[in-house]
Amino acid sequence: MKNFYLLLVLCLLSSSMYSQHLGTVEFTRISQQLVQQYLESNYLDDESLVQKGNCVYDNTNSYALSCISSSWDLEWISDFNGDGINDLIIQITDEGLGGGGNAFGYSFEIVTLDNEKNIIESYSLFGGGKMSYALLSIDRVANGRIYATYEQNPHGYGFQEVTYDNQKQLPLEFYLEGQNILEKNYTKCPIAEMNKDVFKNDLDLEVKRRSSMDDSFNIEQTEQLYLKDNTHYNASITGCEDINLYFSHTIPFQSALESNTSAIKNEWLKHIRFLKEHTRYKSVFTELLTEVILLSPENIIIGEYGGADHQFELSNDWKCFLFVSGNDEQGSFITVRLVKSANPEPLEFWEALEKKSAL
Repeated sequence: MKNFYLLLVLCLLSSSMYSQHLGTVEFTRISQQLVQQYLESNYLDDESLVQKGNCVYDNTNSYALSCISSSWDLEWISDFNGDGINDLIIQITDEGLGGGGNAFGYSFEIVTLDNEKNIIESYSLFGGGKMSYALLSIDRVANGRIYATYEQNPHGYGFQEVTYDNQKQLPLEFYLEGQNILEKNYTKCPIAEMNKDVFKNDLDLEVKRRSSMDDSFNIEQTEQLYLKDNTHYNASITGCEDINLYFSHTIPFQSALESNTSAIKNEWLKHIRFLKEHTRYKSVFTELLTEVILLSPENIIIGEYGGADHQFELSNDWKCFLFVSGNDEQGSFITVRLVKSANPEPLEFWEALEKKSAL
Protein backbone atom coordinates (compact mmCIF):
# COMPACT_ATOMS: atom_id res chain seq x y z
CA MET A 1 0.00 0.00 0.00
CA LYS A 2 2.84 2.41 0.85
CA ASN A 3 4.40 1.69 -2.53
CA PHE A 4 1.06 2.50 -4.21
CA TYR A 5 0.81 5.89 -2.51
CA LEU A 6 4.46 6.65 -3.28
CA LEU A 7 3.84 5.82 -6.95
CA LEU A 8 0.72 8.02 -6.94
CA VAL A 9 2.64 10.98 -5.46
CA LEU A 10 5.42 10.55 -8.00
CA CYS A 11 2.90 10.46 -10.84
CA LEU A 12 1.19 13.62 -9.58
CA LEU A 13 4.53 15.41 -9.22
CA SER A 14 5.55 14.27 -12.69
CA SER A 15 2.24 15.51 -14.13
CA SER A 16 2.62 18.86 -12.36
CA MET A 17 6.19 19.27 -13.61
CA TYR A 18 5.11 18.38 -17.14
CA SER A 19 2.31 20.96 -17.02
CA GLN A 20 4.89 23.56 -16.04
CA HIS A 21 7.27 22.73 -18.88
CA LEU A 22 7.39 25.29 -21.66
CA GLY A 23 9.45 24.49 -24.70
CA THR A 24 9.83 25.37 -28.36
CA VAL A 25 6.34 24.09 -29.23
CA GLU A 26 4.65 26.42 -26.73
CA PHE A 27 6.84 29.41 -27.59
CA THR A 28 6.18 28.92 -31.31
CA ARG A 29 2.42 28.54 -30.93
CA ILE A 30 2.02 31.53 -28.61
CA SER A 31 4.34 33.75 -30.64
CA GLN A 32 2.23 33.09 -33.75
CA GLN A 33 -0.87 34.16 -31.84
CA LEU A 34 0.86 37.35 -30.65
CA VAL A 35 2.06 38.23 -34.15
CA GLN A 36 -1.48 37.89 -35.51
CA GLN A 37 -2.89 39.94 -32.63
CA TYR A 38 -0.32 42.65 -33.34
CA LEU A 39 -1.26 42.75 -37.02
CA GLU A 40 -4.96 42.94 -36.23
CA SER A 41 -4.68 45.63 -33.56
CA ASN A 42 -2.21 47.84 -35.45
CA TYR A 43 -2.99 47.44 -39.14
CA LEU A 44 -5.84 45.22 -40.23
CA ASP A 45 -8.65 47.58 -39.22
CA ASP A 46 -7.56 49.61 -42.27
CA GLU A 47 -9.36 48.16 -45.29
CA SER A 48 -6.70 49.55 -47.63
CA LEU A 49 -4.10 47.15 -46.19
CA VAL A 50 -3.66 43.52 -47.16
CA GLN A 51 -2.07 40.76 -45.06
CA LYS A 52 0.26 38.25 -46.68
CA GLY A 53 1.87 35.89 -44.22
CA ASN A 54 3.16 38.03 -41.39
CA CYS A 55 3.43 41.17 -43.54
CA VAL A 56 0.98 43.92 -44.47
CA TYR A 57 0.96 45.51 -47.93
CA ASP A 58 -0.66 48.61 -49.35
CA ASN A 59 -3.73 48.04 -51.52
CA THR A 60 -1.60 47.97 -54.67
CA ASN A 61 0.38 45.04 -53.22
CA SER A 62 3.49 46.77 -54.49
CA TYR A 63 5.55 46.73 -51.31
CA ALA A 64 5.38 45.64 -47.68
CA LEU A 65 4.62 48.36 -45.15
CA SER A 66 5.45 46.14 -42.18
CA CYS A 67 6.61 42.61 -41.49
CA ILE A 68 6.15 41.26 -37.98
CA SER A 69 8.49 38.68 -36.46
CA SER A 70 8.95 37.06 -33.07
CA SER A 71 11.94 35.79 -31.12
CA TRP A 72 12.54 34.35 -27.69
CA ASP A 73 14.91 32.62 -25.32
CA LEU A 74 13.76 29.35 -23.75
CA GLU A 75 15.07 30.72 -20.42
CA TRP A 76 12.51 33.56 -20.51
CA ILE A 77 10.16 31.61 -18.24
CA SER A 78 8.88 32.46 -14.76
CA ASP A 79 5.68 32.76 -12.75
CA PHE A 80 4.98 36.47 -13.21
CA ASN A 81 1.47 36.66 -11.74
CA GLY A 82 2.04 34.41 -8.73
CA ASP A 83 -0.56 31.75 -9.58
CA GLY A 84 1.94 28.88 -9.46
CA ILE A 85 1.94 28.43 -13.26
CA ASN A 86 4.91 29.35 -15.42
CA ASP A 87 4.52 32.24 -17.86
CA LEU A 88 6.81 33.41 -20.66
CA ILE A 89 8.19 36.37 -22.61
CA ILE A 90 8.28 36.80 -26.38
CA GLN A 91 9.87 39.64 -28.34
CA ILE A 92 7.75 41.11 -31.15
CA THR A 93 9.53 43.16 -33.83
CA ASP A 94 7.89 45.37 -36.45
CA GLU A 95 10.14 45.84 -39.48
CA GLY A 96 8.84 48.84 -41.38
CA LEU A 97 6.56 50.40 -38.75
CA GLY A 98 3.75 50.76 -41.26
CA GLY A 99 5.80 52.76 -43.72
CA GLY A 100 8.23 50.27 -45.18
CA GLY A 101 11.90 51.12 -45.45
CA ASN A 102 14.45 50.21 -42.79
CA ALA A 103 12.63 51.48 -39.69
CA PHE A 104 11.92 49.04 -36.89
CA GLY A 105 10.48 48.88 -33.40
CA TYR A 106 10.16 46.10 -30.87
CA SER A 107 8.58 45.21 -27.54
CA PHE A 108 8.68 42.33 -25.10
CA GLU A 109 5.33 40.70 -24.44
CA ILE A 110 4.98 39.27 -20.93
CA VAL A 111 2.40 36.50 -21.37
CA THR A 112 0.58 34.89 -18.45
CA LEU A 113 -0.74 31.37 -19.04
CA ASP A 114 -3.33 29.02 -17.55
CA ASN A 115 -2.72 25.39 -16.66
CA GLU A 116 -3.46 24.38 -20.26
CA LYS A 117 -0.75 26.77 -21.49
CA ASN A 118 -3.26 29.12 -23.09
CA ILE A 119 -2.90 32.89 -22.93
CA ILE A 120 -4.63 34.61 -20.03
CA GLU A 121 -3.23 38.09 -20.66
CA SER A 122 -0.26 39.79 -22.26
CA TYR A 123 1.54 42.93 -21.10
CA SER A 124 3.75 44.99 -23.37
CA LEU A 125 7.20 46.13 -22.24
CA PHE A 126 8.75 48.83 -24.45
CA GLY A 127 11.95 47.65 -26.13
CA GLY A 128 13.04 50.35 -28.53
CA GLY A 129 13.34 51.20 -32.19
CA LYS A 130 15.64 52.56 -34.83
CA MET A 131 15.41 56.15 -33.60
CA SER A 132 14.43 55.59 -29.96
CA TYR A 133 16.59 57.14 -27.25
CA ALA A 134 17.64 53.74 -25.90
CA LEU A 135 17.37 50.00 -26.51
CA LEU A 136 16.30 47.39 -23.95
CA SER A 137 17.75 43.88 -23.74
CA ILE A 138 16.80 41.09 -21.33
CA ASP A 139 19.69 39.65 -19.32
CA ARG A 140 17.84 36.99 -17.35
CA VAL A 141 14.45 36.04 -15.91
CA ALA A 142 14.05 34.57 -12.42
CA ASN A 143 11.54 34.46 -9.55
CA GLY A 144 8.94 36.52 -11.38
CA ARG A 145 11.45 39.27 -12.15
CA ILE A 146 12.92 40.46 -15.45
CA TYR A 147 16.50 41.73 -15.21
CA ALA A 148 17.41 43.90 -18.17
CA THR A 149 19.85 46.51 -19.51
CA TYR A 150 18.81 49.81 -21.09
CA GLU A 151 21.50 51.21 -23.37
CA GLN A 152 21.72 54.54 -25.17
CA ASN A 153 21.00 54.30 -28.89
CA PRO A 154 23.60 56.16 -31.00
CA HIS A 155 20.89 56.73 -33.64
CA GLY A 156 18.43 58.30 -31.18
CA TYR A 157 17.41 61.93 -31.46
CA GLY A 158 19.46 64.12 -29.14
CA PHE A 159 22.30 61.59 -28.82
CA GLN A 160 24.37 62.79 -31.76
CA GLU A 161 27.58 62.61 -29.70
CA VAL A 162 26.92 59.07 -28.46
CA THR A 163 28.99 56.37 -30.13
CA TYR A 164 29.17 52.64 -29.64
CA ASP A 165 32.26 53.25 -27.50
CA ASN A 166 30.69 55.62 -24.95
CA GLN A 167 27.09 54.44 -24.64
CA LYS A 168 25.61 54.73 -21.18
CA GLN A 169 23.83 51.76 -19.66
CA LEU A 170 21.38 51.28 -16.82
CA PRO A 171 20.39 48.00 -15.13
CA LEU A 172 16.61 47.72 -14.77
CA GLU A 173 14.29 45.28 -13.03
CA PHE A 174 10.67 44.66 -14.02
CA TYR A 175 7.81 42.78 -12.41
CA LEU A 176 4.07 42.34 -12.82
CA GLU A 177 1.82 44.00 -10.24
CA GLY A 178 -1.92 43.91 -10.78
CA GLN A 179 -2.53 44.93 -14.39
CA ASN A 180 0.76 46.75 -14.85
CA ILE A 181 4.37 45.87 -15.55
CA LEU A 182 6.45 48.03 -13.19
CA GLU A 183 10.14 48.94 -13.12
CA LYS A 184 11.36 48.85 -9.52
CA ASN A 185 12.79 52.41 -9.63
CA TYR A 186 9.39 53.82 -10.61
CA THR A 187 8.00 53.00 -7.16
CA LYS A 188 10.34 55.69 -5.77
CA CYS A 189 8.90 58.39 -8.04
CA PRO A 190 6.97 61.17 -6.28
CA ILE A 191 3.96 60.63 -8.56
CA ALA A 192 3.95 56.81 -8.40
CA GLU A 193 1.00 56.74 -5.98
CA MET A 194 -0.73 59.75 -7.52
CA ASN A 195 -4.32 59.44 -8.73
CA LYS A 196 -3.76 59.62 -12.47
CA ASP A 197 -7.36 60.04 -13.57
CA VAL A 198 -7.45 63.12 -15.80
CA PHE A 199 -11.11 63.55 -16.68
CA LYS A 200 -13.71 63.74 -13.93
CA ASN A 201 -15.54 60.55 -13.02
CA ASP A 202 -19.00 62.12 -12.67
CA LEU A 203 -19.37 63.29 -16.28
CA ASP A 204 -22.31 62.33 -18.46
CA LEU A 205 -19.79 61.22 -21.06
CA GLU A 206 -17.96 57.95 -21.64
CA VAL A 207 -14.32 57.81 -20.54
CA LYS A 208 -11.98 54.97 -21.49
CA ARG A 209 -8.73 54.61 -19.55
CA ARG A 210 -5.64 52.48 -20.12
CA SER A 211 -2.32 52.22 -18.30
CA SER A 212 0.97 51.31 -19.94
CA MET A 213 4.65 52.21 -19.79
CA ASP A 214 6.30 55.11 -21.55
CA ASP A 215 9.85 54.84 -22.92
CA SER A 216 11.27 55.95 -19.54
CA PHE A 217 9.34 53.09 -17.88
CA ASN A 218 7.00 55.38 -15.99
CA ILE A 219 3.34 54.43 -15.80
CA GLU A 220 1.45 56.43 -18.41
CA GLN A 221 -2.33 56.69 -18.23
CA THR A 222 -4.12 57.48 -21.47
CA GLU A 223 -7.77 58.47 -21.63
CA GLN A 224 -10.38 59.07 -24.31
CA LEU A 225 -13.40 61.25 -23.52
CA TYR A 226 -16.21 60.62 -26.03
CA LEU A 227 -18.31 63.67 -26.87
CA LYS A 228 -21.91 63.92 -28.07
CA ASP A 229 -20.77 64.96 -31.57
CA ASN A 230 -18.98 61.60 -32.04
CA THR A 231 -15.54 63.16 -31.61
CA HIS A 232 -13.29 62.56 -28.63
CA TYR A 233 -10.56 64.14 -26.55
CA ASN A 234 -7.30 62.27 -26.04
CA ALA A 235 -5.43 62.82 -22.79
CA SER A 236 -2.35 61.31 -21.20
CA ILE A 237 -0.42 61.77 -17.98
CA THR A 238 3.01 60.42 -17.14
CA GLY A 239 6.23 61.33 -15.38
CA CYS A 240 8.35 60.65 -12.30
CA GLU A 241 9.44 63.86 -10.62
CA ASP A 242 7.97 65.88 -13.46
CA ILE A 243 4.31 65.63 -14.45
CA ASN A 244 3.55 65.64 -18.18
CA LEU A 245 -0.12 66.20 -18.97
CA TYR A 246 -1.20 66.22 -22.61
CA PHE A 247 -4.52 66.84 -24.39
CA SER A 248 -5.41 66.69 -28.07
CA HIS A 249 -8.64 67.15 -29.99
CA THR A 250 -9.32 67.02 -33.71
CA ILE A 251 -12.06 69.18 -35.23
CA PRO A 252 -13.19 69.70 -38.85
CA PHE A 253 -10.62 71.72 -40.72
CA GLN A 254 -10.86 75.47 -40.29
CA SER A 255 -8.67 77.44 -42.69
CA ALA A 256 -8.81 80.45 -40.34
CA LEU A 257 -6.70 78.49 -37.85
CA GLU A 258 -3.79 78.52 -40.29
CA SER A 259 -3.16 82.27 -40.11
CA ASN A 260 -5.91 84.21 -38.33
CA THR A 261 -4.51 84.91 -34.86
CA SER A 262 -7.85 86.09 -33.45
CA ALA A 263 -9.49 82.83 -34.58
CA ILE A 264 -6.61 80.85 -33.06
CA LYS A 265 -6.96 82.65 -29.73
CA ASN A 266 -10.73 82.04 -29.66
CA GLU A 267 -10.25 78.36 -30.45
CA TRP A 268 -7.72 77.98 -27.62
CA LEU A 269 -10.13 79.73 -25.24
CA LYS A 270 -12.95 77.37 -26.19
CA HIS A 271 -10.87 74.28 -25.49
CA ILE A 272 -9.40 75.61 -22.24
CA ARG A 273 -12.89 76.38 -20.94
CA PHE A 274 -13.95 72.85 -21.82
CA LEU A 275 -10.95 71.29 -20.06
CA LYS A 276 -11.46 73.49 -17.01
CA GLU A 277 -14.95 72.04 -16.53
CA HIS A 278 -14.25 68.43 -17.47
CA THR A 279 -10.89 67.60 -15.86
CA ARG A 280 -9.55 67.30 -12.33
CA TYR A 281 -7.20 70.24 -13.05
CA LYS A 282 -9.67 73.09 -12.73
CA SER A 283 -7.34 75.47 -10.85
CA VAL A 284 -4.56 75.12 -13.46
CA PHE A 285 -6.95 75.70 -16.35
CA THR A 286 -8.59 78.63 -14.56
CA GLU A 287 -5.21 80.35 -14.37
CA LEU A 288 -4.40 79.43 -17.96
CA LEU A 289 -7.74 80.80 -19.10
CA THR A 290 -6.90 84.18 -17.58
CA GLU A 291 -3.51 84.20 -19.32
CA VAL A 292 -5.02 83.41 -22.72
CA ILE A 293 -7.74 86.06 -22.30
CA LEU A 294 -4.96 88.60 -21.73
CA LEU A 295 -2.96 87.34 -24.72
CA SER A 296 -2.98 89.83 -27.58
CA PRO A 297 -3.56 88.22 -31.00
CA GLU A 298 -0.63 90.31 -32.27
CA ASN A 299 1.67 88.29 -29.99
CA ILE A 300 0.67 84.96 -31.54
CA ILE A 301 3.33 83.95 -34.07
CA ILE A 302 2.18 82.04 -37.15
CA GLY A 303 4.41 79.11 -38.04
CA GLU A 304 6.20 78.62 -41.34
CA TYR A 305 3.56 76.13 -42.50
CA GLY A 306 0.59 77.77 -40.79
CA GLY A 307 -0.84 77.26 -37.33
CA ALA A 308 0.79 78.52 -34.15
CA ASP A 309 2.17 77.62 -30.75
CA HIS A 310 2.53 79.64 -27.56
CA GLN A 311 4.06 79.06 -24.13
CA PHE A 312 2.88 80.28 -20.71
CA GLU A 313 4.56 80.26 -17.28
CA LEU A 314 2.01 79.48 -14.56
CA SER A 315 2.17 79.28 -10.78
CA ASN A 316 3.23 76.19 -8.78
CA ASP A 317 5.93 75.33 -11.36
CA TRP A 318 3.46 74.64 -14.18
CA LYS A 319 4.29 75.47 -17.79
CA CYS A 320 1.77 75.34 -20.60
CA PHE A 321 2.28 74.86 -24.34
CA LEU A 322 -0.63 75.54 -26.71
CA PHE A 323 -0.55 74.40 -30.31
CA VAL A 324 -2.83 74.43 -33.35
CA SER A 325 -2.20 72.91 -36.77
CA GLY A 326 -3.98 70.89 -39.44
CA ASN A 327 -4.90 70.34 -43.04
CA ASP A 328 -7.95 69.84 -45.20
CA GLU A 329 -7.62 66.05 -45.26
CA GLN A 330 -7.06 65.34 -41.57
CA GLY A 331 -8.74 68.27 -39.85
CA SER A 332 -7.50 70.88 -37.39
CA PHE A 333 -5.53 69.67 -34.35
CA ILE A 334 -5.72 71.47 -31.01
CA THR A 335 -3.19 70.38 -28.39
CA VAL A 336 -2.57 71.51 -24.83
CA ARG A 337 0.54 70.33 -22.96
CA LEU A 338 1.10 71.03 -19.26
CA VAL A 339 4.40 70.27 -17.52
CA LYS A 340 4.98 70.54 -13.77
CA SER A 341 8.70 70.30 -13.10
CA ALA A 342 10.45 69.75 -9.78
CA ASN A 343 13.59 71.13 -11.43
CA PRO A 344 14.28 74.60 -12.86
CA GLU A 345 14.28 72.98 -16.30
CA PRO A 346 12.74 69.60 -17.22
CA LEU A 347 15.39 66.88 -17.19
CA GLU A 348 16.67 65.39 -20.41
CA PHE A 349 15.71 61.80 -21.19
CA TRP A 350 18.81 59.99 -19.92
CA GLU A 351 19.38 62.43 -17.05
CA ALA A 352 15.85 61.73 -15.78
CA LEU A 353 16.44 57.96 -15.95
CA GLU A 354 19.68 58.20 -14.00
CA LYS A 355 18.14 60.45 -11.35
CA LYS A 356 15.18 58.09 -10.94
CA SER A 357 17.49 55.13 -10.34
CA ALA A 358 19.28 57.15 -7.64
CA LEU A 359 16.15 58.30 -5.76
